[in-house]
Parts: sequence; C-alpha cells; structure tokens
Amino acid sequence: MTAGIAINTLAYHGYPLDTAFAEIAALGAHLVEPIFIPHYDRTIVEELFSAENGRRVAERAHAAGLAVRALGAHMDLGLPDALPRMQRRLAFAAAAGARYLHTNTSQRARAEACIATLEALAPLADDAGVVICLENPGEPGDFAFGTAAEGIALLRCIRASNLRINYDVSNVYSHTQGGRRPEDDLPVALPLVAHAHLKDQARAARDGAWPFVAIGEGMFDFGRILASLRSADQEIPISIELPLAFERGSDYRIRLRPTGAPPLAEIRATLARSLAFIERLSATHTDQSWRK
Repeated sequence: MTAGIAINTLAYHGYPLDTAFAEIAALGAHLVEPIFIPHYDRTIVEELFSAENGRRVAERAHAAGLAVRALGAHMDLGLPDALPRMQRRLAFAAAAGARYLHTNTSQRARAEACIATLEALAPLADDAGVVICLENPGEPGDFAFGTAAEGIALLRCIRASNLRINYDVSNVYSHTQGGRRPEDDLPVALPLVAHAHLKDQARAARDGAWPFVAIGEGMFDFGRILASLRSADQEIPISIELPLAFERGSDYRIRLRPTGAPPLAEIRATLARSLAFIERLSATHTDQSWRK
C-alpha cells in the first residue's frame, strides 16, 4: 500500500531536494509531491517555474525511483499578474509529470479577480492535462476559500471539471482557530475533492506551540477521515504532508521551530510511523481506492 501514497517534500524542509527524493524512496514510496512555495522557502523565485525546470524535477525524481503525481506551487490567484504566473506553474507541473497542481485562492476581497483567473486557467490546464486543485488555507484570515462550504461555492461559480479541491485535513482546524474540525468539514467538500493532504498535529501545546506529528499520533480522528475519503464517488489520491521543521503558534499561524529542521533519522521515523498507521487502519477495509 505504501506505493500508492505520495510523500510531500515539505517534511524535508532545509534539506536538498535530492536528499528528500532519496529518503522518500527508501521508505518504500513510489510517488512524491514536490513543493515549491515561497511562503516556506524564500529562496524560490519566479524564474524557477518553466517547462525546462519541470523536466529537471522529473528527471531527479525518476533517478531516485519516484514519479511526481502532484506538485505544490501555491500563490495568490487574486493578484493582477496571477494569470501569467500560473501559466508558468502549469508548464512547470506538466513537464514534471504532475497530474495535480495545488495552489491557494486569495483574500475574500479579491475573490472576483481570483474567479476570473481560474476561468482563464481552466482551458489552459485542460490542454496541459493538469487538474488545478485549490487548497484550503492553514492560516487564520478572510479568504475566498476557507472552509469546505466556501470552496464548493467558489468552484460552482466556474463549473470547470479540471478545477477541484486539494483538501488539507489539518488546515481547516488552524484556519478556523479550532472552530471547525476536518472530521466534520471534509464530507462537505467531497463532491469536488480531487486530492487530499493528510497532516496531524499534537493534541496539546508544547512550549506554547503545536508541533506536527506522525499521522495517528495527534488530534485528528483518521478513522473517520479515511472513511470519508473511501465514501467518495471518485478515487481520491492522498499525500502525507508533515511540515516537521515548522509548528503552529498560539495564534494558529505556522512558524519555524526554534530547533529548525529535524535530523533525517527523526523525519524518517515519523514518516515510517505514519505509513504504518495508515496501513493498519486500512487493513480492515478491502476497498482502498481512496489511496490510488
């Protein structure tokens, strides 16, 4: 089953991409979700996003025995230059071999501009063979898409089959500052979910912050979450996204841990426990189409 679950490279923040690829392959995974998000990595520049660089990412992943199924290149779709910037990200993702390209939406005040950008992107994404997945945000704020109901409403303004949701199970909790849990929110989003991120965080604060922990060791009920994913009419690919170099502060915003990136052995062990937990949870279910 491990082969059907992608590992997101955010777990290896602070390490070279090739190190992340090698470590993920060593876990027995065959699928990787590389992320290129300036919010996490300030060294990422707009010039990175080209078809040539996308092909290089694919080559480096393939050299480690991995395939790219999804790719994160989040940006604000309500900005004036959002369309050309997303066009570059589309070319980058398609050349990397990604079927799913994940991004944010925008502030609610720029919702109309965000919708206009998405309407222009839909046929371009169709030509590229890429599904653009809007991810629910993890930060508090007034966003065009925050909870599942808001994401559904936004996408139904456009009604394009290749514009969908990448549902992050942890983000809804921090975005609503603990007001809404994924066990209740995810079922609302299911009709338009094309991809999902599994992420867990500690049940109790440690030194005034909530670290991210192995799947199944934190505050969320993954029995219910995975049951929801299995109940969907369509197959929903999943990635494990654990930002282990980061934590949530008391304001629910993400920040670097004071200790920085964990040692590789700690990352490896955390991801291995996550995979083992999902394996055990799935062993009682014969229908595992949700993880393909």
